[in-house]
Amino acid sequence: MTIVGCAPTACGIEFLTYIDSPVLENSQNRVATSVLATATEAAGSRAGGSEAFAPTRLRGLNGQWDAPNPVAGNPVGIFAMLSSSSDIGMDAFVRIQDTRDPDLKGPLTVAGAVTAAGAVTANSLTVTTNAGVTGTMTVQQATTLNGATTVNNNANITGRASVGGDVVATGYVSGDRIVPKGAYALNSPCPPADSGAFSRSASGTGTVVCMGGFWRALSTLSSAGSPCAPNGVRASDPSDVELLCVNLAYVKLSDFYHTGTAGGVCTFPGVQAVDPSSNNEALLCRANTSGGGFKWNRLRDVTTDMIFVNAYEVANGGVIPKPSCSVASGQTVTPILQLIPKTETSTDAGFTRYAVDNGGSWTVILTDSKGTPLGVAIGQVFCWYS
Repeated sequence: MTIVGCAPTACGIEFLTYIDSPVLENSQNRVATSVLATATEAAGSRAGGSEAFAPTRLRGLNGQWDAPNPVAGNPVGIFAMLSSSSDIGMDAFVRIQDTRDPDLKGPLTVAGAVTAAGAVTANSLTVTTNAGVTGTMTVQQATTLNGATTVNNNANITGRASVGGDVVATGYVSGDRIVPKGAYALNSPCPPADSGAFSRSASGTGTVVCMGGFWRALSTLSSAGSPCAPNGVRASDPSDVELLCVNLAYVKLSDFYHTGTAGGVCTFPGVQAVDPSSNNEALLCRANTSGGGFKWNRLRDVTTDMIFVNAYEVANGGVIPKPSCSVASGQTVTPILQLIPKTETSTDAGFTRYAVDNGGSWTVILTDSKGTPLGVAIGQVFCWYS
């Protein structure tokens, strides 16, 4: 108990000590009034007891203090002492709302939350449950957090922070580097709530990110020719060259994207490229059959609007079916028949070679000027796009 009007830290802590039965005379069953009076006078103002006119209360000498009688039945003759912390040296101990610096020289263990309204300075700080910081926390030494940590303002860490639990930040997090400690297999499940989280790949050669409930490859380190799966997965080699998984083996992306100039030398016939100096026009590497090696040719120069479909050997009156030419939106296509003589015998100087359009086919006419059938011809069928 405390004296009325005595706020904590402004006065000592007081406590009541009492005999739990009345003080009686040895030979008679009555209160030993003289004994109580002597004891009270000897103890001074801290002593008191219960008296017949007010047995429910304990009163100090000359009424200097008052307290309820704690003994059952409120008997008269209870002797009590109201002591102060200062009487037994308790002021040397830290108290609730104490404004003094305790200047502790050893460890301090706190089972509950610790709230600091001002700055906290520590050479080493270990928090096993929660640490709530509403101001700025500056850490200059190694810090280990095994539980949840909530920082509502800024946390400035100039050393290393090793966190055994979760770190949740509603603002931005910046640092020299963040080193994931976990390792997850590619395409293994991850909690949907962790979408966007990244960690190390279980293979030890890259980084994975949680997307759509699975760990996906964010980056992988490998080399051209190394096995991979599935096809289409990308990686990088030690020189940061991009790789693509093709046929379960990594291939350099640069092998798929070539550049050149029309007329320039190329290495592999059939390979395609673009010409950056000519609006990225498509090129094709072709061998010059008359010599001169491999050169880049503009794709438009080696292609035609007429696409060959088939060839037929046909005589006079023969029928050739028209090709089925596929056409895209915005295109126009026309079936074309070209007749090339193969074997012809005639003494006539006039030859007639043409075809009659039947809609879905052509009827070939091969005669001389007299209408006599000639030999045979080759009918080449094309689709002409315009």
